[in-house]
Amino acid sequence: QNPPLAGSSKMATTLLLLVQTALVFSARPRLIRRAHTLRILRPGPNAKGRASQPDQPEHLASECTCCDARRRMVMQGLVQASLAAGLSPKAHAELLGPKAFASCMATRMGSYENSVHKEKERHFENFYRAVGRGTVETSRPLRILEVGIGPGPNMPFHAKASEGRVELTGVDVNENMQPFATANAEASDVPFRFVAGSAQSLPFDDGAFDGVVVTHVLCSVPNPQEALQEISRVIRPGGAFMFWEHVGAWDQPMLRVQQDFFNPMQQFFFEGCNLNRDSMQQVQKCQGFDRVEGRRVYLGDRPLLSPHAMGIAYKA
Repeated sequence: QNPPLAGSSKMATTLLLLVQTALVFSARPRLIRRAHTLRILRPGPNAKGRASQPDQPEHLASECTCCDARRRMVMQGLVQASLAAGLSPKAHAELLGPKAFASCMATRMGSYENSVHKEKERHFENFYRAVGRGTVETSRPLRILEVGIGPGPNMPFHAKASEGRVELTGVDVNENMQPFATANAEASDVPFRFVAGSAQSLPFDDGAFDGVVVTHVLCSVPNPQEALQEISRVIRPGGAFMFWEHVGAWDQPMLRVQQDFFNPMQQFFFEGCNLNRDSMQQVQKCQGFDRVEGRRVYLGDRPLLSPHAMGIAYKA
């Protein structure tokens, strides 16, 4: 086992936890209640992505309960306390490894999903309308790929928005997500297959899918542009790409400071996830799409993750 950390390191870890707790709780009322759309991007083929005027405020988020917030803080405290106790690399692997991460994502995201349910449902409906308009063969199911399928929290949205007209393929680098995703697909009556693979090297032919979905994926991939080029490659001409990402705050300086400060910790505990990445800009920069419609909005029940970017990109 690794020797315990020095007393000064233990104190630093404790102080870091206290600061994190204070910042998260102090930020909650201001951030969660200030949910609004920042901009809509509709660049043409030669546009540089100029932003239109902000839309009127939208109250999309719902507040979480105090007990849920406290429960998350206790979980974070236990993990950080394990660092101060000097757990062995094997113990850390068991605590933070792919299997534990899959279980955590399958069981600890319910409050977030509930808080964004209505907005995410509308977003999926818009995506399936866009994909359906570009499909010539209206009799066949839509071939949809979800990259970073995780435990399959989006299965009900696929089922409802497609009206049963979907064949869903899910890709995830973590094979431990498969049983959770399969169970959710069966519960939603969605035809589904799981494929282990990376977003930066998708194991599919060019133009194999009518559309691609990602939710909370571009925050984690090592090279977003490489992943987006792969996504564009597997979409057929006339298809669409839907993204839904938590991003860095764009008009809240104090929140952005907090995101930057806690980003290394977020990356360590959540498989490379970045709190402060600008995924909207990444999609806009991708040469594989000729048009991007998107917006930025604060929503959800978790302040550090409340800035979101969402939209649909179209392939000519």
